[in-house]
Amino acid sequence: MKKFFSIVFFVLVLFSLCLKAQWYSINPYPALDNINCVKFLDLNTGWLVCDSGRIFKTTNGGVNWSAQVCGLNSRLNSVSALNTNTGWISGNGGRIFKTSNGGNIWNLLSSGTIENLYSVCFPGSDFGWAAGNNGKIIRTTDGGNNWINQNSGTANHLFFVYFVDAYTGWAVGSEGTILKTTDSGEQWIMQYSTITGDLYSVHFINNNIGWASGNYGYLLKTTNGGTNWFQQTTGISNSLNSVYFVSENIGAATGSYNTVLVTTNGGSQWIVKTPGMTSDYNSVFLSDALNVWLAGDYGYLWHSADAGNNWICKSHFSDLNFHANYFFDVNMGWIGADSGNVFKTTDGGYNWSKYSIDTNLSVSKVLFNTPNNGWAIADAYNTILKSTNGGLNWSKFIVSGLVSYFDLYFINQNTGWVIGNYIPATLYKTTNGGINWNVQYQVTGSGNYNLLFFVNEIYGFFTGSGVNRFYKTDNGVNWYYTVIPSNDYRDMFFINSNVGFLIGSGGLIMKTYNGGDSWVAVQSGTINNLYSIYFTDSYTGWITGSNGTILQSTNSGDIWISKSAGGNKNLNCVYFINSNTGWITGSGGILLKTTNGGSTFTGKIENFIPEEFALMQNYPNPFNSSTVIEYDIKGAADVRLTVFDILGREVVVLVNEKQLPGRYKISFFPENFCSGVYFYRLQTGNFSQTRSMILIK
Repeated sequence: MKKFFSIVFFVLVLFSLCLKAQWYSINPYPALDNINCVKFLDLNTGWLVCDSGRIFKTTNGGVNWSAQVCGLNSRLNSVSALNTNTGWISGNGGRIFKTSNGGNIWNLLSSGTIENLYSVCFPGSDFGWAAGNNGKIIRTTDGGNNWINQNSGTANHLFFVYFVDAYTGWAVGSEGTILKTTDSGEQWIMQYSTITGDLYSVHFINNNIGWASGNYGYLLKTTNGGTNWFQQTTGISNSLNSVYFVSENIGAATGSYNTVLVTTNGGSQWIVKTPGMTSDYNSVFLSDALNVWLAGDYGYLWHSADAGNNWICKSHFSDLNFHANYFFDVNMGWIGADSGNVFKTTDGGYNWSKYSIDTNLSVSKVLFNTPNNGWAIADAYNTILKSTNGGLNWSKFIVSGLVSYFDLYFINQNTGWVIGNYIPATLYKTTNGGINWNVQYQVTGSGNYNLLFFVNEIYGFFTGSGVNRFYKTDNGVNWYYTVIPSNDYRDMFFINSNVGFLIGSGGLIMKTYNGGDSWVAVQSGTINNLYSIYFTDSYTGWITGSNGTILQSTNSGDIWISKSAGGNKNLNCVYFINSNTGWITGSGGILLKTTNGGSTFTGKIENFIPEEFALMQNYPNPFNSSTVIEYDIKGAADVRLTVFDILGREVVVLVNEKQLPGRYKISFFPENFCSGVYFYRLQTGNFSQTRSMILIK
């Protein structure tokens, strides 16, 4: 018997990515990474668990989701919810978590194994099972306090375990494995499945009637508790990762390549009910005969309220590749996307309108020099577009003498530059908002000069991918170049006229201290391609790249630290409107946002309207690596949450934005703070409240 131990999430030495996710996902919402399991207790209350250790809960039928904390960043595979308070989660590395308060705290239990546990099932409050790699089955009889190994009789991986009561259950796994027990797992008996392919899911509605699903489109059914299993015709060959029934007749199955099947006659006929966007789906759940949930890779989450006839994507407003983003202020912004689409928001990125330019174009850059006048580059640099009504309509724009357009830069509403052509590369300038353009410089020779940056009208720079010349001006008129290594440069940013950066493929970061006259390599800590760089001030900078790369520097770019938000899609562009508020866009429609400079994670955790404004005591307190602050917002208000030292000096702004009514929580990570007493203050209009907290390092 293994003794129970509990590690409450906020005193873990290991940092929790659930809390330390410094960017939150707007699209997809709520999860950026793969969702492995979706479970609902009723029409309103449900949970999602994800690859990167993230847990999300809804109490209003998926309208809003709140992040919950598991304490680790390893993959979570399965959730078993008994009621609104009690539930369990299993994951890789033998990890099992339990909550007794609806997920506000998830305790890590001692499972006695390090095998990946793909499934957990509790038919009641005491008896529970988990199954995983190499035939591993473990059981508890006291709600998870103690776990014992059971002899499954197989070394095959077990992907799913399901019990109808404390005695009778089944486990399925690789090579067609089906196991059954009728004595709480004291003995597991092999059943004949008729197939040799892997089985990923099993579900029973009573002791006799059940289904199992697996690869190659296998769907098996039994009506005698598994003594006999027979194949049902699905008409598909894709893997079926999950199957679920609410009655003898009504059920659904889902799997790879956008596969969704629904039946109303117990599986005698399976009908394809495919949603609109393509994904691999890992989990299906039916709250009742009508309400169906699908969860899958890359954060896809779908809901149907009519048994799969119509689907609403709850996670994505678009899954087009997002190449560029630009914000004129904290509310108004634009995204350049595939298929000739530009998206516009007027509320900071929470709601978007789509405007189509030309389906043959891919918009790679977008910027606005006034709220109405905007520019975009599209179609592999061969097209420049202009809008005069805030992005509602776009027309192709021609700069005389240019047949291709590589980059565009404005420093105010009147003054801007565009660089284009391959032989010779030519730089044009406008001083009247693009009405007229004049040649400012022509490069001798050829080259893909596609990177342009101006600190002001006097100091400017351009270079490109695969070229070995870096051009600069220090008087706004004359240009000269220095020789640099020829690399696949992807972006450029200058903090001032002297300090600047080039980033590119293979984790390349180059820094100059003298306006580009010489360059030194800076360690990035990654071999991923780097696509975009932005500094919010002289010290704090951000870089995004392939495979979900996010890097941050707080010392003027000398040291870069990984700040992953989860997921592995390419992150193509990062942009900040001020030191706190920024956005990241990426492949597959990824849109991330921070409103606190990326230093904390905040989220709405309760879907109710408080009767008053209130600031709660942080927990834990005293604290070491992190602490959580909760507060109530009675009505929509401009919210400011700040931290002060004992001398009354403001040391960090945690929240500075307009928020809707609700209860919020924010995680504070004082990485560079000294031990001592600190104060945190909530201000909303006429309301102000201050509390103290103690940091011990």
